[in-house]
Amino acid sequence: LTTSQMSKSKHMLFLMDACYSGLMTEKSKGLSQPQEQGYLSKVANEKARQIITAGGRDEQVIERDEWQHSAFTKNLIAGLDDWEADYNNDSYITADELSTYLREHVTVDSDFQQTPQDGRFRNSGGGEFVFFSNHKANKPNVVDKVRKSNGDDIVVQKAVDEKKSYFEKFGYESRAIGFVAFEDIYQIAFSEDMNNNWNFTIMYMQIGNNSLKNYITSHNSHSITANVLAVRLGYKYYITDNISPYIALGTGYMMSSWEDTVQKTSGDKNIILYGGGVGVGVFPFQFEQLPNGFPFPMNVGFIIGVVGEYLPSSYAVDDGIVTLEDWKITLMP
Repeated sequence: LTTSQMSKSKHMLFLMDACYSGLMTEKSKGLSQPQEQGYLSKVANEKARQIITAGGRDEQVIERDEWQHSAFTKNLIAGLDDWEADYNNDSYITADELSTYLREHVTVDSDFQQTPQDGRFRNSGGGEFVFFSNHKANKPNVVDKVRKSNGDDIVVQKAVDEKKSYFEKFGYESRAIGFVAFEDIYQIAFSEDMNNNWNFTIMYMQIGNNSLKNYITSHNSHSITANVLAVRLGYKYYITDNISPYIALGTGYMMSSWEDTVQKTSGDKNIILYGGGVGVGVFPFQFEQLPNGFPFPMNVGFIIGVVGEYLPSSYAVDDGIVTLEDWKITLMP
């Protein structure tokens, strides 16, 4: 931030999650939290330039794979997203409260190798950076008024959001449209996630003669086509935000038509099908909302899987009546 930008903002809070970041607080001036009545009204309207660092001047940042964050960021998310830093349940968190929470929990999580430090910049003023929760019913009016009037950016929330994964930001509930075009098979599907594991799919498929003859034995003079309307219930598990294996069960209504080009006869046969499948979804492209240019979050990828359908492998026609024979489970991509 430039000096001009800093001067325009009445309240600023800097969080430094870096090794030896405690050097930033060496010349800063601490301020204990007063307890007199009307404290929030007073500090919310005074200038504040505060800083919280991840550790002391000689301390390195501790990170672990199980957290997917540093000890500082892990507890920053818990303190603000889960509102654990609001020690007295008064519907707001001051920078001093956040600092106390971080000092306690980061020190423990880092096995006492890292202790956050806090302080104030020169000419900071006696104010406090204040957070309040959107889900709290009773917000102090003075905080709303200050936030609306001076347009302060919540720097911490931005830092927390940047650390979140795609699904942490937007949730697992989503809707999707899928397309398949392979030889003379065409399919369109609509899928909706009910939670982070279960989803259902509605699909419509057109299957041409060449593809059907790969699975159903028919006379050379016969041509077969089919339309299928199906529903499917699926369960998926996220290994990462980009990879999710799945298993699914479903049923479909197949409306098939056959024609004997030699005998100049034709007919229809409608049947109910049952099947299931396994596979994996791979989503390498994840786009967030504006200002990146997309009107809504978008997860783009592809699914590779195998479907097992209970199908007849042959049929016979007698006086225009079709009899389906040799039913078995047929695997197809």
